[in-house]
Amino acid sequence: MAGIDAGTLELAGELAQFAPFDIVLRSAARFPGTLYLAPEPAEPFVAMTEALGRAFPDFPPYGGEFDEIVPHLTIAQGDDSLLDAIEAELAEELPLETRVERVWLVENTPTGWSRHTGFALERRKSV
Repeated sequence: MAGIDAGTLELAGELAQFAPFDIVLRSAARFPGTLYLAPEPAEPFVAMTEALGRAFPDFPPYGGEFDEIVPHLTIAQGDDSLLDAIEAELAEELPLETRVERVWLVENTPTGWSRHTGFALERRKSV
C-alpha cells in the first residue's frame, strides 16, 4: 500500500471486516447535473460507509452535507441534454454485473481525482 500511515492502517482494518460481494448495475439515476448507476444491492456500500464514518468521526460521509447515503457510480456530469443522450446510449449496455473485491481511497488533487491506496476486502464478515 502506498502512503502507509496510522490512518491508512486503521482504514485497512475497518474495510477488512467486509467480504467481497457481487453487484448488478441495472439502472441509471440522477442527482442534479449528475448521471449515475445505482448498485444492487446497495446495503454493502452503505454498511462500509457507516463503518468508516464511525471510525473517522471527524470526516463524515460527503462532508456531512447529506443525511442519506446513496451508493452510486458516477457516469457523467453536465446539463440535462448531455445526460439524456448518455443515458439513452448507456441503457443498451445494461445490466452490468461485477464482483467488488477492493475499495480504493481516492484523493481530490488539483488535476482531478486520483487513486491513492487500494484495500482488499477479506472474508472475515459478510454484509
